[in-house]
Amino acid sequence: MKEEQAMNRSKAFLLSGIAAMIGLMTFAVAPRFASSSAQNTITGQWTVSLSKADGFAQLTLQRTGPDWNFNSSTSVPLDQLSGLTAAGARTDGGIVRFEIVREAGTLQCEGRFNNGRGAGTFVFNPNRNYVSEMRSLGYDNLSDDRMFSLAIHDVRLDFVRGLIAAGYERTDIDQLVSMRIHGVTLDFIGDLRSLGYDHVPADDLVSMRIHGVSADFIRDLKGLGYESVAVDQLDSMRIHGVRRTSSANSRNWATSKSLQMIL
Repeated sequence: MKEEQAMNRSKAFLLSGIAAMIGLMTFAVAPRFASSSAQNTITGQWTVSLSKADGFAQLTLQRTGPDWNFNSSTSVPLDQLSGLTAAGARTDGGIVRFEIVREAGTLQCEGRFNNGRGAGTFVFNPNRNYVSEMRSLGYDNLSDDRMFSLAIHDVRLDFVRGLIAAGYERTDIDQLVSMRIHGVTLDFIGDLRSLGYDHVPADDLVSMRIHGVSADFIRDLKGLGYESVAVDQLDSMRIHGVRRTSSANSRNWATSKSLQMIL
C-alpha cells in the first residue's frame, strides 16, 4: 500500500513537471509569434459618421501601442470610402465592408453601422509598387508604419516628384506628412516663387500655412509698398491679426498701425 502511494506521488510529480515545461515552452514561443504578427500587420479601429453636408463623412482612425497612441480625424468625401454608400451607412446593425484606397496602401475596413454612425476594425495593406517608386526617388527602407502614415495623409508620388523638381530634394518623410496635413501644395510653392520667395524651407512653408500667410496676403503687402517681407515677419503679422478687410471703395488694413511695429 505504501509502495503504491509512493508510486502515485512520483507520477504526480512527473506529470506536474511535464506540464510546467509545456507552459514554459508556450510562454517562450507565443510572444515570438505575436511580435512577428504585430510587425507584419498594421491594424486599428475606425469610426465613421455621416456629415450634415451631403456626400461627406467624418472619418476617425485609431491605433494604440504599449507607449503610444495614434488618432486621426478628418472630413472626407464619402466616395473615398470605396464600397460604402449613404444608404449602407444608415442600415441598422448590418455588417459593412469598405476600403480607403491611397497610393501608399489600402485600408480594408469592416464593422457595423446604425443610423449613420459606424465603427469597426481595419487592416492596412502597403502598396509595394509605391515603395519601389519612392526608392527610385531616394527614399529607402520605408517601414510599414511609415507607409501607413504616408497613406493616411495621402502623400502622392506626383507631390514628391513636384517637390524634387522645385528643388526640395530628399525632403524628410515627417516633413512630407506635415506639408500634406497643413495644405502646402505645389501651387502654393509656385505662387511664392513668383512673388520672390524661392525655395522657402519646408518647415517655414508649413508655418506659413498654419498662420494663414497666403499668396494674396503677400501681394497685398507688396501693393502697399512692403517688398520682400521676411517669412517670420509674415507669420508674426498674421499671428497678431494683421489682415486685409474689403470695403466698397478701397482696401483697408485692420490693425494697420501694427504693420510699422512689426516690420
